[in-house]
Amino acid sequence: MICLRRVLIFFSVLLLFSFSSCGYVKRTQVKSAIDDAHKKLSSGDFQKALDTYQLVYKKYPKDPEMLKEYIETIESMKNRGDKAFDTENFVQAQITYDLLLKNFSRFSDFANLLSFKENFLVTKLRMSRMLQAEKEARSFLKSGDFQKGIDIYRSLIQQYPSDTTVRNRYISLLESIKARADLDLKRKDFAPAGRTYRILLENYSSLSNLKRSLSYNAGLLDAGIKICRKILFEDGLEQYRSGNLSQAISIWRNILTFDPENLEVKKATDMATLQSGNLKKINLDDTRRY
Repeated sequence: MICLRRVLIFFSVLLLFSFSSCGYVKRTQVKSAIDDAHKKLSSGDFQKALDTYQLVYKKYPKDPEMLKEYIETIESMKNRGDKAFDTENFVQAQITYDLLLKNFSRFSDFANLLSFKENFLVTKLRMSRMLQAEKEARSFLKSGDFQKGIDIYRSLIQQYPSDTTVRNRYISLLESIKARADLDLKRKDFAPAGRTYRILLENYSSLSNLKRSLSYNAGLLDAGIKICRKILFEDGLEQYRSGNLSQAISIWRNILTFDPENLEVKKATDMATLQSGNLKKINLDDTRRY
């Protein structure tokens, strides 16, 4: 009887020690994971911070400290995204919202404890992309790099083909570019006007269902190009006939920036260039002779 009691006491102590040891290992792993995640978070490596929490969370899903730290980290990331959005740092906002959205399935067990839903991230990510596109496109419009502005919105509308706001802003950008071409034409700045009409024409075929909402069509753009080409060609011809070959060449080369395959303009440019070269050679020989 005494022996049996001693055996029971021995196994009880052994079991208690085992539980205590497991508890110690668990606390150590949890603390180590939290510390490691904090370091990664501080260094800006948000994905690795989430990976660290997720790994230990899967092992100890009921640990209250781990869950608390995991949720606080997720919320802090969301707050960083919100702050970036509010300060119009839309690039950083996109990075943060996109990261949380890609990892959101990991939060399914405790999503009800978060202050935001998955749809919030979807909406904020779309708005961040849209506002950044608007910001960049307007900057390119101001600098005259119209193609880059168009490329930005083309990419955005491919991501959100049914979004009315994206569609309307793309149309607004295109109309602004067309208005710039019309203004240059009115001011008799025919070379930039022709280049802008050409850019719009080259992009027109890719606009698909947007065409109906535009104030112009391919025929109107082509007509603008023809007007610019005709006036510039005649100006160049006038300079050529007056003996101002360099000015004629410069004018005709401007035409080739928006109508590069025009054979008549190419021929006139080549002929004037050849004559100009011959005249320079004659003048050089005369100088040497005297």
